[in-house]
Amino acid sequence: MVDAVGCYFHKTGWSPYNCSLFRVKNHNDFKLLQRDFENGSYLYHFGQYHPGKFTLEASRSAAPLLAGWANLKLFGREGLRVMLGHLVEVQINLRRRLHKQSTTVCVNPNNHGFVTLFRAYPRGVNAEQQYQRELTNPAYREQLQEHNKLQKAIATEMRKMLRENGENAPAISLTETYR
Repeated sequence: MVDAVGCYFHKTGWSPYNCSLFRVKNHNDFKLLQRDFENGSYLYHFGQYHPGKFTLEASRSAAPLLAGWANLKLFGREGLRVMLGHLVEVQINLRRRLHKQSTTVCVNPNNHGFVTLFRAYPRGVNAEQQYQRELTNPAYREQLQEHNKLQKAIATEMRKMLRENGENAPAISLTETYR
């Protein structure tokens, strides 16, 4: 029983960044959110030019939109379901593997999206306990900073894998401000 849905094809539709779709169940409800253009804007009351009537997206190229549409047509419903299902399976598998290792911890376990954020620790350190200490206890600040250096080193090595042989290399980014 959803009233509105937003789809961002740049993440899961393999399309350019500014490609999205917003649909509403009842257009009359959506109209309640729109402003009164006759009285709302103090500019452009005369003539045919009314830039304040539309969002900036309306002034952009339709190429990203067409890329999203083309991918939907190419994959079809079943193909898109398979692709999205595969992303979920990979995320679940990665999180299971991280959980089995005493030196890694998934830091966003309650996020059901495709992104998995994790921290790695040196051998002999219980990742779950250490992460909780670093997150909640100011006395562990120095250890946190040392372990942050390890995270950067791991990210650098994984990026190197991506550059040297793009085949089977991980898609990775380093997040420094996650809480």
